[in-house]
Amino acid sequence: IGDKIANARTLLRRNLDGDEHAPALLRLSRLVDEALATADAPALLAVEGEAAKRSWALFSTLLARDDAFFAMSGRTRRPPKDATNAMLSFLAGMLVRDCVQAAANAGLDPLFGVYHTAHHGRPSMALDLMEPFRPLLVDSVVLGLVRRGEVTLKSFVDTGPSVVLQPDARKTIVEAYERRAGELITHPVFGYRISYRQVLTIQARLLARVLTGEIERMPSFRTR
Repeated sequence: IGDKIANARTLLRRNLDGDEHAPALLRLSRLVDEALATADAPALLAVEGEAAKRSWALFSTLLARDDAFFAMSGRTRRPPKDATNAMLSFLAGMLVRDCVQAAANAGLDPLFGVYHTAHHGRPSMALDLMEPFRPLLVDSVVLGLVRRGEVTLKSFVDTGPSVVLQPDARKTIVEAYERRAGELITHPVFGYRISYRQVLTIQARLLARVLTGEIERMPSFRTR
């Protein structure tokens, strides 16, 4: 969770202009430290909740600068209430799929998590694995889609209860996700260049080594 907050802050810091956002970004930085210092899951959940509220507000401001249509009124999932939430949920589903595969490849049961407790049919381990990568493989893809004009008002349908993606928009978003997942980066621990999708597999294997006692703690994954 600390890595997720840190990566979200990095994405926002790189793209927001103006000193007016400095206090919110500073608070996110402090929430990273609080996440690492928490002693139990309920306390961590509270830190995660505050960080999410602050980061989504900044993310909405960022998107609205390019197109006011993509402003958010908070994070809504079931159902998504606006176009940005529709894209976030769709992309999160793709990331979950990749993390399920990464967990299985590492010999982990995708249904049994650490932070996300077990619920019938929920891939809790995959949800654990994906947390640091949400800003990198979900939020950043949404930002790029909006900035490049690859999605517009016509890409969505407001059904009343929810906002849904048009078929062409789904195809565009899938292609954008695949491009991002295939991007090469330098792994912060091992120093060699691999794709984001390969990083998911490596992180799953590292988590397996933590659970078997081979290494003491999960290596962090953060972008600068």
